[in-house]
Amino acid sequence: MKPSTTNTSKITVPLRGVINLRIGGVITGLLFFIIFGAVQWFRLGSSSGDYRLIVYGCLISIIALVIKSLYISFDAKGTSPFVLGMLGIFPFTYDLYLLLFLGYLVLYRGIWGLVDLQNGFSFIPLIRAFFFCLFGWYSYKSFHHLYQIGRLVNARQNEALAFYILKYKLNNGCLVPTDETLLECLSDLPSDSPP
Repeated sequence: MKPSTTNTSKITVPLRGVINLRIGGVITGLLFFIIFGAVQWFRLGSSSGDYRLIVYGCLISIIALVIKSLYISFDAKGTSPFVLGMLGIFPFTYDLYLLLFLGYLVLYRGIWGLVDLQNGFSFIPLIRAFFFCLFGWYSYKSFHHLYQIGRLVNARQNEALAFYILKYKLNNGCLVPTDETLLECLSDLPSDSPP
């Protein structure tokens, strides 16, 4: 669908709701890992291996997601550069941390966990690998969308952000665009162009 260029003034996409939906997707996967890690940690006691790492890593990831949400919201509202500068170190740090942690969960705990099959066939390693890969991939996909939204908000690319949200259906049905309203800019974002 080729967008119309007649009206580029506003589109009503609740940016806060889209951000919350993406964070909810990441947290859903992380809660599975917290529950799994906590159960195994308490079941095995002091010989729990890396289950403590999973629990602590998930808790740090949830805190990082809250900070990322605040950063995107502050950036979208045009908060002072001083506040954004104070929070500026965190986006790089927790984006990298979350990416590495999700990679650890999917690649090491998920796929590498299939090595247990060399000792004999069992469904337990298959089920464990399936759930680590499934929830890890779901969390990564939601994190990737959140990262892209933050990048587009930071670049003040309102039209690209609107198209990204609509393309991947990240608005959860909150907006049904028509040809006349498709190219309106986001209501939550300040525009760099004069009114």
